[in-house]
Amino acid sequence: MGITDVDPIRFGLIFERFINPDRLDLPDADLDFMSSRRDEVIRYLRETFGMDRVAGISNYSQLGAASALRDVGRVHGLSSMEIAVSKHIPADATLESAYEAVAEVQAYAKAHPALFDHSVKLQGAMRSYGKHAAGVIVGGRPLREMAVVESRDGEPVINWDKRVCEDMGMVKLDILGLSNLDIIQQTVERVKTRHGVEINLLREPLDQPDVLDAFSAGQTTAIFQFESAGMKGLLTSLAYAGRLTFDNLVAATALYRPGPMESGMLEQYVSVTRGSKRPLTLTPA
Repeated sequence: MGITDVDPIRFGLIFERFINPDRLDLPDADLDFMSSRRDEVIRYLRETFGMDRVAGISNYSQLGAASALRDVGRVHGLSSMEIAVSKHIPADATLESAYEAVAEVQAYAKAHPALFDHSVKLQGAMRSYGKHAAGVIVGGRPLREMAVVESRDGEPVINWDKRVCEDMGMVKLDILGLSNLDIIQQTVERVKTRHGVEINLLREPLDQPDVLDAFSAGQTTAIFQFESAGMKGLLTSLAYAGRLTFDNLVAATALYRPGPMESGMLEQYVSVTRGSKRPLTLTPA
């Protein structure tokens, strides 16, 4: 996977950073693989640890306010125009709160009081269950001794969602299949086929001027985690003082997340990088 080819000291990849005494829930392991080879990883886990110790995880979907209103109306033969009132329900609202706040919902309830009452009772009920797209449990002993396991499409699946699995002491692995990794591999193969050049991505320098110039200009379409309009704006803002460095890119991906953005850390980093603000140090310089 190339994990051990990355310098852990330079990039601060110290395992102890995961040992956080303030964290109450169990850690999970996120592992990214090529989408086309994800099945090989699952097969490897089963062959290594045993079929009875490796299983997928169920997930459950519930009827929200809008879907409860839609489904009840559809079952009772209402037209699509009448059911379209569900589009006026705010995302996190209940039918009761939507009734108080949205005139269209109130009109629907008065026109179909029995159906509205049924919808209120059904919101929150389980609608369907499926299989978690990436979650896998690997147990230290047969999983049937630890959980409710069923066979679904010929494969073992724990009949609990991921939160219950964690509550029961199981560590979840997220075996993710990323199409970006497929694209990178195909690119390397085509360069070799067409130009006879073998590229070892783990040996490529991290300070190539033309690559960093492209990032500085926000030319990052189709680059994982750098292709959104907001991220492109951040890159060009950081590059105001000159060409970006690889460490700038690392910081950008770490800070362009809800928590750091809400706390003001991202804005502070941009100001320090552009030289309009002095850095805050934890110890005297």
